[in-house]
Amino acid sequence: MACSWTQEQLDALNAAIAEGALRVKYQDKEVEYRSLSDMLKLKQIMEDCLAQQDGGNNSGSRRLIGVYGSGL
Repeated sequence: MACSWTQEQLDALNAAIAEGALRVKYQDKEVEYRSLSDMLKLKQIMEDCLAQQDGGNNSGSRRLIGVYGSGL
């Protein structure tokens, strides 16, 4: 099955989730979601689809973990 989403669309969804917005704008399109739960479900579907498109070698989605320190 071909993935119909792009990394840019996933990035836009992630940005909206981080801001607490239910409306996502991508290029000339705008989508309004009913809930954060709907957005998170779609996010997982998009990540899985894009991971399969990248070769299918990843059994899970990519995660970025930030590490912060005080610098002391």
